[in-house]
Formats: sequence, structure tokens, C-alpha cells
Amino acid sequence: MKRKLAFCLALLMLLASCSETPVEENDDGAKTPQENQTPQAQESVEETEEELKPDLPEGYSFGGREFTILHNEYPVVGWTQYDIDAEEMNGTTINDAVYIRNSRVEADYDCVIVGDKVNYGTLHSRIPTLVRADDDSVDIATPLFWCGNLSNMTLEGFFLDMNTI
Repeated sequence: MKRKLAFCLALLMLLASCSETPVEENDDGAKTPQENQTPQAQESVEETEEELKPDLPEGYSFGGREFTILHNEYPVVGWTQYDIDAEEMNGTTINDAVYIRNSRVEADYDCVIVGDKVNYGTLHSRIPTLVRADDDSVDIATPLFWCGNLSNMTLEGFFLDMNTI
């Protein structure tokens, strides 16, 4: 059951990340969200956009449950995962989009998303330890896919096929 909930949360985050706020350029070339426009302008945009929603019952709630996502911090610029969690808005595009997405999921489904960013080497040694100990302090892990340890961990049964959950 816990794995199904973790999968649902991962799916919700994925779906929420697919949506975007319409943006429009003003006279000086700066981009502004269309949320600041008149209600009539918003209505025309909303009518043409299809909102993606998860296949959950209306009013579904995780009851304040905390979901912890173990993800990597890599010493090479550009390889660290920045799309899992964000503590606050800071003006950068990805960070702010992640913050908004997670805030929406948390508000809509009464849950808390916690990112646990660890060094990539620690991440790969921590996953087998958590699984062998039947430790449920982490709900989802997102290791680097190119790492040789990943294939070994897959063969040893540390990961689940999401289609079977």
C-alpha cells in the first residue's frame, strides 16, 4: 500500500510539472505571467488549455503524510537534481517552478514533500542499506542512471517496476 501511495505521489508531481503558467511579454520586453491580466483574458486562456489531473477521487487526501525523496547532489555543474524540491522561491526558473509544483501537490492532496539531497556516492550505498533494513524513511529514490552500481542494484532487486505497483 505504501508503495502505491509513493507511486501516486510521484505521478502527481510528474503531472503537476507538465502544466505551465501562460506568459506574455510587456512593452519593455519583460515576461509576465498572464495571471496578472483581467479575468476576461484569463478565461480565454483557461478555455483553450486542458488541465492534466491524476486519476484520484475528488478530494483525495494523504492525511498530512510526509513523502521523502532521496536524490543526488553531483560535484559536476548541471548534474545535480534541482527538480525534486525547493525550500522557497528565489527567482530562478527551475527552482520557482518546482516550488510552485510541490506547493500545489501538497495543498491539493494534504501531504508534505521532503527532498533528501545527498552526495551521489552516498546515495548509491544508502539505497541497498535502506532496502535490506526494510527502512521506510525514504519513499522514492532517484539515483543517477549511468552509474554502474545502478545495474547491480537492479539485478539484486532493490528497485520495483512501476508498472507492477
